[in-house]
Amino acid sequence: MKILFILVELAAQQYWCAVTDYWHKQHREIDWRVKLGESKFDVFNDHDRISLDHSGQKPFYDDDNWMPDLVVVSGGGYPLEEKYLTAAKANGIPTISSFDTWYGYRQRFTFRGILMLPDRLMVIDKRMIDEATKEGLPADIMVPVGQPAWETIGKLPPSKSNKVLFLDAPVTRDYGQSLGYTETDAWTTVRAARHKEPALFKALLVSPHPAGKAWPNIENATIMRYTPKCLQEINTVIGMFSAPMVHAFLAGRRVISLQPNATGIDMCPLSRHGYIQRGYSAEDLLKRMTDPPTSPKTLSDAVANSARTITQFIQQTNFP
Repeated sequence: MKILFILVELAAQQYWCAVTDYWHKQHREIDWRVKLGESKFDVFNDHDRISLDHSGQKPFYDDDNWMPDLVVVSGGGYPLEEKYLTAAKANGIPTISSFDTWYGYRQRFTFRGILMLPDRLMVIDKRMIDEATKEGLPADIMVPVGQPAWETIGKLPPSKSNKVLFLDAPVTRDYGQSLGYTETDAWTTVRAARHKEPALFKALLVSPHPAGKAWPNIENATIMRYTPKCLQEINTVIGMFSAPMVHAFLAGRRVISLQPNATGIDMCPLSRHGYIQRGYSAEDLLKRMTDPPTSPKTLSDAVANSARTITQFIQQTNFP
């Protein structure tokens, strides 16, 4: 089987890298290639299979006339994804995609205002199917398979430090004031909590979002780029909703979703599904910071063997 991946964002590349790593060990008969957008994050180890897209009007024909049997497209609403979904459908090539976390279902496959879906959507669990169908996606194309990138995250030894990491997110850009708070409100709440109980904040680190603006009112905090390795020295991770929060939770760190004066839906899937606590104020935050970390075992068990499940699904499915 020949499989072509069209992957734009980092989370999608991490998701499918975990699967192709499994193939490298267990299924070398699968012939796969990856085409990336402008953002290459050096996630994949097998660089000979990776290239940027320079296909022009003939997206499936490389110099050696390699033609895929299946096209896997990431879901981010990007023109590159639309291009390959459209071309695959025109050439009768089956398509699949996946959700790497529990939100933004419809918008991920909305291109220039029009919804265009692959033949199959791989989702984390049945709860995701329920949420996605409420946004108008058809349940009959969705299959629960877990999350292979999360499967690879191991629990770290407990940290005895009082280092606190705040994860920025572009809430204002994506949601305006509709959630009842912005990233500025969350940061102001963190600063207020630190002023009340400085002993809980031995060091305060801030990881700006790549799409965020310049940071005001840093005071004594330290700017740092988030990487999973930094969790070895971190005790508490505070964010609103973002992928690194899931990583930190599965690694065994105390994770708090800070949503001051929130209204409407809880955009953080970890707190929405009951895995972690949500804080609404500085007082709430301080209380959560003295609670022990919640166990990631339930989620870890749910995503175990994801790469194997995905492989079986791809090999055994008769696509339309």
